[in-house]
Amino acid sequence: MSRLLHVVLVLLAVAACKKQDATPRPLAPLPDDGTGTASAQPPDPTPPPSQMSDAEFDKLMNDVVGYIGKMRDVVVAAGGDCSKMATGLEQVAAENRDVIERTRALDEDASAEDRADAWMKAHEGEVAPMFEALFQGLGPCQEDPAVQSAMEKMGT
Repeated sequence: MSRLLHVVLVLLAVAACKKQDATPRPLAPLPDDGTGTASAQPPDPTPPPSQMSDAEFDKLMNDVVGYIGKMRDVVVAAGGDCSKMATGLEQVAAENRDVIERTRALDEDASAEDRADAWMKAHEGEVAPMFEALFQGLGPCQEDPAVQSAMEKMGT
């Protein structure tokens, strides 16, 4: 599964649910420098430069949102008919293979997750309702083997 597409879907799910986890997480201990004390220099948190320009990334994210919108349209139109839903999702996957492949190309891009997170937060108002409709439509068929198989083909 494409890491970027997975990240986008998770971020959309979080946006759709509007749940904020305010629980502070513990900090990881500094690595031992071999002398029994923790190293004074923390690791550099700066990710390596991206493999994709901001304009290319923005286009990809817009294409991913368009792809998810097509998924939503198929799911809503199926109206709980799992066979119709599975067939439609497989067709959307076939028609959007290029978007799936372009997201997979970023699997090794260390900055992709942070960039996707920032992009999704900036566009939350437009994508959250789309994702809510997608989840609601998938509900009756989420355990259907044909729908699950179609979703796997979609990179989700």
